[in-house]
This record gives sequence, C-alpha cells and structure tokens, in this order.
Amino acid sequence: MMIRERIDGGVATLTLDHPPLNVLTRALLGQLREAFARLAGRSDLRAVVLTAEGRHFSAGADVSEHLPPTYRTLIPELVETIERVLTFPLPVFAAVRGRCLGGGFELVQAA
Repeated sequence: MMIRERIDGGVATLTLDHPPLNVLTRALLGQLREAFARLAGRSDLRAVVLTAEGRHFSAGADVSEHLPPTYRTLIPELVETIERVLTFPLPVFAAVRGRCLGGGFELVQAA
C-alpha cells in the first residue's frame, strides 16, 4: 500500500508513502481514490488531511507513465483523483512540506 490511512478524533489522515519522492503512479492514485470513496460514507468524520511521508510531499506524476500508451490512462486517472478531492463532502486539508511538483501540486490545490 502506498497510502496510509489513520483516523483520530474525527479526522482522517491520508499519507502518501511511496519513497523516496512520493511519485504519483497510477497505482497510488487508485489507492487514493479508493480511500476517498471509503471515507465519504463515514458519518464520524469532520475532515481529511492529505500529507506525505519523507522530506518532500511529491515529485509529481511518474514520468515513465507519461509515455505512450500509459499517458492515455494516467491523465484521466489524475483528473478523477483531483475531482474526488474537490467533491469530497467534508473539508480536505493538505499538509505540505518540501517540494510539491506537477501532479502533486495539482492534487494539493484541490484541497
């Protein structure tokens, strides 16, 4: 798993845990979408915090997945993940430190 989930005091924390730079692969984005879908149905939550393990939040999307033919699915999956954050029924906060580039920056802008 590249996403760690913790719930404490009505706040869910989703942590990107894909060292060393928390690159946004299609697999990580899928896990993030699944986590948001699972959390959307919880009545005991008040907010979600999106954060990352390590010195940097994210170096962005996986460069190898930006090449044909994978980019045809990577880009729509990134957009779908961002839409999950934008439409989440509770506040979503991004706790960012270090570098936050490309798709990682797009993701935190939605919070």
